[in-house]
Amino acid sequence: WERTRRDVAVTTIAPQVTNKLVVVYQMSP
Repeated sequence: WERTRRDVAVTTIAPQVTNKLVVVYQMSP
């Protein structure tokens, strides 16, 4: 169950990290 819980956490956090990277990439000249 630990593994499943971890996968759920990664699935939830990953989009937020990706959004931050996209914002930084768009802000850079």
